[in-house]
Amino acid sequence: MASNSTLTAVNGSVVNWSSGTISSGGSLTVASNAVVNWANGSIDGAVTINTGGALNITNNTTYYFQGTLTNHGTVTWSAGNLYGYSSAVVHNAGLWDARSDNSMVAGGPTPQFINAGTLRKSGAAGTTTIGWAFSTPGTIDQQTGALSINWSGANTLRQTFTGPISLNNGATLTLSSNVTL
Repeated sequence: MASNSTLTAVNGSVVNWSSGTISSGGSLTVASNAVVNWANGSIDGAVTINTGGALNITNNTTYYFQGTLTNHGTVTWSAGNLYGYSSAVVHNAGLWDARSDNSMVAGGPTPQFINAGTLRKSGAAGTTTIGWAFSTPGTIDQQTGALSINWSGANTLRQTFTGPISLNNGATLTLSSNVTL
């Protein structure tokens, strides 16, 4: 996508994103009842998923992130690692469903995952790792496998948990040492 360009997936549309970058200054908006299937590419600009919209992260590759993703709909993370640079921010106010045993890897000092919605771990029996600064006034819904929230970056960013945490029988939640409950 060209710098400062805007792409809107309108109601009822499906966008299959297989390569390319949403550049700094560019944006992607996913409307209600629209779906974006992200198979490869980078986010340097802004992505917004509106209520009722969906983003599916589908390919077993590395996704590069230094922009902002704001989710009010559903993000289904089925495969691939998310590599976050220092300016990467996920604002989850919808459902972020981690269905894979992959990782959010910090490639800079301060990528952040802010969960005001629901972070769900489902579908995979292994470990999903969030290695970004993490705060949650929202819900953690651990249905299967293991979830490791492991921030080892800047000490000024603590892992903060103020919302409800639900662990199903046999599920494991691991928190790093810099945690506030």
